[in-house]
Amino acid sequence: YVINPSTYTKLIVSQSGAFSSGQHDKVFRNANFEVDSLKYILGYDFGTYTTTAHWYINKKISAKHVVKAGVMNNYYRLDLADSSRQYPPTRQVWEHRLNFQGSSNLAQAYVQYKFRPTDALTITAGLHGQYLSHNGAKALEPRLAMRWRATNTNIVTLGYGLHSQVQALYQYFAYLPTAPSTAMHNYNMGFTRSHHAVAGYEHVFSRTLRLRSEVYYQYLFNIPIERRAGSSFSILNQGSSFSRLFPDVLYNGGVGHNYGAELTIEKSFSKGYYVMFTGSVFDSKTKGNDGVLRNTDYNSVFAVNALGGYERRLGKNTTLLTGAKITYTGGRLYSPPDVAASNATSDFVAIDSLRNSLRFPDYFRADLKLGVRINGKKLTHEVAFDLVNVLGTKNILSLTYSPDLAAQGAEPFIRQYQ
Repeated sequence: YVINPSTYTKLIVSQSGAFSSGQHDKVFRNANFEVDSLKYILGYDFGTYTTTAHWYINKKISAKHVVKAGVMNNYYRLDLADSSRQYPPTRQVWEHRLNFQGSSNLAQAYVQYKFRPTDALTITAGLHGQYLSHNGAKALEPRLAMRWRATNTNIVTLGYGLHSQVQALYQYFAYLPTAPSTAMHNYNMGFTRSHHAVAGYEHVFSRTLRLRSEVYYQYLFNIPIERRAGSSFSILNQGSSFSRLFPDVLYNGGVGHNYGAELTIEKSFSKGYYVMFTGSVFDSKTKGNDGVLRNTDYNSVFAVNALGGYERRLGKNTTLLTGAKITYTGGRLYSPPDVAASNATSDFVAIDSLRNSLRFPDYFRADLKLGVRINGKKLTHEVAFDLVNVLGTKNILSLTYSPDLAAQGAEPFIRQYQ
């Protein structure tokens, strides 16, 4: 809604939902390696339904001064259930790890001031706050950024911000299998917090060719780690696999860091083709309750991407489309297996004190795209083949435990490929 020529306001309301479920059956085989029976060992239903409202007002005081302020609210309705009888394989009684139907609310507010002392310089300062209703976690965060166009072809940027992150919502409402459902041991976890600092430089060679570089440092603190003595667990490793995590009692006592440099060279589409190259080198580490600074699951050290495309007119209304992409990154980290514990549970159990001490070979993938675009009077068709991993490179995803191989006396730890 336009209040006057220098002021407008906007309200956005949205509704979204996400639901996932799973049922895992364990296969038992006889001496001839034939399927003997199935046992239902794991089941979960995760439903999260979010109502989001975002209102802000933007006021242009003058050509040099602009103020923006707003509030955001996420109302979460949760329906979470998880039960397991995986470990050991002979277990018959279900262990309930999650059984919650209820809600939580994340409220946020911010104010931002943009100052342009000259046409070449823009300074933005702001303050952001948030509050999580179910446990009262709160944070207040300053932000500051600068963009300076030193010349028509050179741009420098600087930025700092204090940021806070909510944990995965199911973590707050899980409980230990031996405890009643009212004893949610991680209900009062605070936000993960981090100081971000970044500096960037951009050089414009021409209308279609530019170079961008950036260096950054992120210091993370208040990271949830286990109270269990000697544990290497850190919540920063959450999300690196398909598994949900059900850690022991957590508290906000961990730290970590991420720092690195990135370079991008981009030639935007002109004369029938485009090219882009990006390279990144970085370090990502965290510290658990054992006090040891370790690689996070994400510390692949480097990542390189190169992509390009070419288009050629075949006829009045038809265009040939081609594209290629190459991805090359450092290998995934993994932990050596605890053989005795893995055999006892019939699943992969890592040696906790050696978390992320080993690395798989580097990841490489080459993709091609071939297609055609057909333009009609009111309709455009595009038909294409995306040829993924055209060289058939076998990239390792993880190391897993095979109880069937163990039963045959063979090496039970096998590599799973992507």
